[in-house]
Amino acid sequence: MVRRLYHSIKILLGFIYNVYALACAGIFIILLSPFALIALIGNTDYGVNIFYIICRYFARFWLFVIGVRYMEIYSKTTMEASRQQFIYIANHRSYIDIVMMLACMKTAYRPLGKQEMAQIPLFGYFYKRLLITIDRSNLMSRSKGFTFLSRMLERGLSVFIFPEGTFNESEGALKEFYNGPFKLALKSGIKLKPMLFLDDLKRMHYRNIFTITPGVCRVLFLEEVEVGKYNGDDLAGLKRDVINRMLQGMEFA
Repeated sequence: MVRRLYHSIKILLGFIYNVYALACAGIFIILLSPFALIALIGNTDYGVNIFYIICRYFARFWLFVIGVRYMEIYSKTTMEASRQQFIYIANHRSYIDIVMMLACMKTAYRPLGKQEMAQIPLFGYFYKRLLITIDRSNLMSRSKGFTFLSRMLERGLSVFIFPEGTFNESEGALKEFYNGPFKLALKSGIKLKPMLFLDDLKRMHYRNIFTITPGVCRVLFLEEVEVGKYNGDDLAGLKRDVINRMLQGMEFA
């Protein structure tokens, strides 16, 4: 009886906490809307860059007010190095990964997002104009997305990509990676910067948005990967090297 009561109270408190956390997220999104609109009206890289800087502080503040301790860890690199131009790639297991991306990025960048998210009323309007969107099931969309990413790199911006494409719901540490980020690195010569969100699944499970829990949420910046040592067509070698580094980094957790 006592155990059942304890379990019921725990579920109720968890529900209240999640309602609070998601309500805070909703309020922050509303507060961010004017900044997004200003960035779109300006229609300049500078305006969008400022918007993402504001997003970084909002993301960190949201994590703070819901009791999530945000931590950055650097492996064989420095904070200054993380401000350089890179093709950033990270694992993807939770909705909270988006918040972690916004919180940790310190350079001017553009993320690659799912085109389906652009269908959400109002939110989708800003989404498809502030991100590079792609439908991975459509060859033409993938080609167009690749072109947009290349243009961002040519303009001196970094790009952020989840190479798994969608949540890793498997038992494995990583899901199969798409080739796009590696082709982009070989074509542009820009270094790849692997990152790992180590506690994302513990903080918010992919199965339900009402699974947020307080605690530590770490992002691990791994050593960047030089693409110059690979032949122009050694995509498999580059991809294998990056995956191995990320798997080794996961042992840190």
